Formats: sequence, C-alpha cells, structure tokens
Amino acid sequence: TSWAVLGEIYGFLPIRKPSIKFRRISSTLDDKSYRNTLNYIPEKITFKVDTNLSRLLVDPLYGHKPTFGVRELLQNAIDACMERKEIEFQKGNLQYIPSITISINEIDSLNSTFIIQDNGKGMSSYEIINYFLNVGTSFRKSMDWKKKFVDDEGKVKITRNGKFGIGVLASFLLGDEIQVSTRSISSMENCSFNASIDSEFINISTNNSDEQNGTIITIPITNKKRDELLNHTMSWDNRALKWTNWYIYKEPSIKYFVNGEELKIENNINPKKYFEGFLSGASRISR
Repeated sequence: TSWAVLGEIYGFLPIRKPSIKFRRISSTLDDKSYRNTLNYIPEKITFKVDTNLSRLLVDPLYGHKPTFGVRELLQNAIDACMERKEIEFQKGNLQYIPSITISINEIDSLNSTFIIQDNGKGMSSYEIINYFLNVGTSFRKSMDWKKKFVDDEGKVKITRNGKFGIGVLASFLLGDEIQVSTRSISSMENCSFNASIDSEFINISTNNSDEQNGTIITIPITNKKRDELLNHTMSWDNRALKWTNWYIYKEPSIKYFVNGEELKIENNINPKKYFEGFLSGASRISR
C-alpha cells in the first residue's frame, strides 16, 4: 500500500520526487499454509457486476431510447479527440484536426449498421480491459488519466464529457453486439474485439499494423431502431435530442451519413433556451 501511494501519487511529479528505499515487501500472506490458519479470507473481495444486472440496467437507465446510445458513444469519441489534441500539443504538433463521423447504412429490408469513427487517442488493451469493459469504472477518474491531463496545480487541461464509466451499456440501446477496432496513440497497439452484453468471455485480438489512430465502433442494428433514429423529433418533455443534435460545438468536426450520403445539419438549438427548458421541466417533475 505504501509503495502504491508513493509511486502512483508522487511518482509523476516533475521535481522533488520522494526517495524510496524499499519497493517490495514480503508478507507471511505469501505462505499458503499460513493463510489456511487465518480466521478470515485474505483476498481482495468486491462487488462485481453480473451481465444479467447490466442488461436490467440498460433500458431503464436511458429511457429505452436509441438516441441516448448515440449520445454516450459520441461523448466518448469527443473525449478521445480532445485528449489526443492535448497529447499532440504537448509534442508540439499543432496540425492535428479532431474529427468524428457517424453513419447509418442499410444492409437489407431488416438490418442496418451503425458506425461511429473518431481519430482520437484510441485505447490500449489495458484501457479496454480495466476501463472500457469494466462497467462503472471511468478511465477519466484514474491516476493514469490524471498523469497526462492534470497539471502540477491540480487543474484539468481538457473538458471531459463522459464521467461515470457506463457509456458502454448505452451501446446496447442500439443493437445486441458491438464490434470495436482501436489503435492507441500511446502504445501504438491495435486491438479489436466483438462483444454482446451477455458475453461470458471476450477475445481481444492485437497486431502492430500501421493503421490510423483512433476508434471505430460498429453496431448491427435492426431497421426498426434505424427508423427510430431517423424519424425521431426532439421532445421537451423527455429532453431526448435527435441523434444528430447532441453536440453543438465546432470542434471536433462531426459529420453524419445515411447510406453514404452526408446529412446537412442545421443546428438551430439555442443552448441558453434549451437548458432553461430542461431546468424548468426538471422543476415541474420535482414538484
């Protein structure tokens, strides 16, 4: 515990690092025969989220609306782009332009695919296993993230969107399976995997091919879900925006396509009026 605290909390300080003489401490707990004499179980035991519980949470948590699945995936993509922008800035590269594309492509009369692609920082296998697939654990609350994106005064260098580590669940508002392909700008590692909410085991494939940094998430969807997205209109009562209106800023650049044709987005949302409407609606509900 002492090494974990000193190494993780103080180890990345640029100056005045503490000097640590001992980094490894042996314990009698390493001895199995000794452990068997104890009147408690010397293991790390915590609550674990079962996949069945995750399934029960998805729809009620997001109101059964696929547009919220788009929102959560988009938040993650935006964060990845802004994080890469900061990484590139630290390298002196001012040429990086963050971009995201979201597309819906019809396959046949019953099925379509939803694809979101960004040129952000990507994910390493470590991040996928310990954060992306670990429901309720946010990478942006980890010490790994803080080392890169929090300055010496404790101020965050970038604005974060995703915070709670449950966005992956929202993917299943769109379809039953996600296909992920990602390349990390830090580890230069390519990872890909398929997963459903019921997956007992997930096989992550890796390679070192020279692909573009960033992440592509593909979700097979039914045309019923496709039509829900394309025909959805915003309602002030449920605050569910159209799938193309969740982000109103100019950076990252976001383009939307349906069957290969780019949509011309006319974003007429006034942020001040929208949030005033949101707050007044919340006030009515609370009363």
